[in-house]
Amino acid sequence: MKRLFARAAALALLIEALVLWLLRVVGAHRFVSGSDFRAFYTGALMVLHGAGADLGELDAQLSWQQHVWPAVDAEHLNVWLNPPAIGLVLSPLALLSPEMAFVAWTLVLAALLAIMLAFLLDALPPAARTRASILAVTFPPITIALYQGQLSFVLAIAFLLAWRDLERRRDTRAGLWLALLLVKPQLAIVPALYLLRIKRFRPLVGLGVGALVGVALSLVVSGPAGLAAYANLLAQAGGPGVASSHRDAMQSFMGLVSFVMRSEDAPSVRIVWALGSVAAIAAMLARPARALELDHGWALVIVVAVFTSPHLHAHDLTLLLVAAVLAVRSGVQGARTLALTGYALVWLSRLGAEMLGVRGLPLVVFVELAAIVLLVRQRR
Repeated sequence: MKRLFARAAALALLIEALVLWLLRVVGAHRFVSGSDFRAFYTGALMVLHGAGADLGELDAQLSWQQHVWPAVDAEHLNVWLNPPAIGLVLSPLALLSPEMAFVAWTLVLAALLAIMLAFLLDALPPAARTRASILAVTFPPITIALYQGQLSFVLAIAFLLAWRDLERRRDTRAGLWLALLLVKPQLAIVPALYLLRIKRFRPLVGLGVGALVGVALSLVVSGPAGLAAYANLLAQAGGPGVASSHRDAMQSFMGLVSFVMRSEDAPSVRIVWALGSVAAIAAMLARPARALELDHGWALVIVVAVFTSPHLHAHDLTLLLVAAVLAVRSGVQGARTLALTGYALVWLSRLGAEMLGVRGLPLVVFVELAAIVLLVRQRR
């Protein structure tokens, strides 16, 4: 494992060097002000200065963001959507300037990327690791997550370590790892339903304990009224009033529906998304894999969680790397071909967005759908 981590660390540092090079070429202030890190720095700053109760208020977020970046207006507000407890964790970054905080934070993320890659490579046979390393580091969501300062690697590690502990029958600890998914609460729903269906309840205890800790910390940061305001803001995510979370930019079923229907907040969009999500979850739960087929079942859980998420940007497609590795590991026929197709379509989506001026063509959603069908049909 030490050799794998050394390889993974070298790969992560390579991507970190690319991000820092872009930071220098573009200019630190311009680069940071145009990234998602603007929202993270805003949340950290608010918590550090005792304004955590206002994290759920868009007007307050705008005011604090304008304090650092005066040119920001309501239309270009980069909205904080993570639980208030995350603001507490990130608050030390606000002791630094935005540019220095970004550098420090991306170094932390590079370390998390190295951990994620090491565990992914460890799950594969030695003969497949070199090719997997190349595909992983050239997968656009990896670089996007790093230069945006996003938490996608935390989510991937949560799924990976939960799978490892479930495989070893360390169920309570697996649930504690799953609690990390509460960084984006909607992603915890699908694995919780799956664990209920296969009657493994102890991971849910761990998940519940982790959730209680998160709620307690969020109450310390925001208080009851602030936490209620955050919950209301989360419910609005993707609507017209939350400028940085457009539904037609989502790389999930929600994104495809919004893109096709040319609407972000029409009731018909939400209805079609809900029907498709229920169908995907029902297919996953209809005939769950036996405990001995955890690799197969957990790959399906991850793909369904991604597909059904109402709020999932390109950087969160990092989670599909975990699903692909587990599907290949479990011997699913066609998994390698489908993974390579997804890799190609993600690149095509990014190029299409740049060349055609279209916001993130959600082509990868068709691969998510095909993966669900493939994993459900081959389950024994």
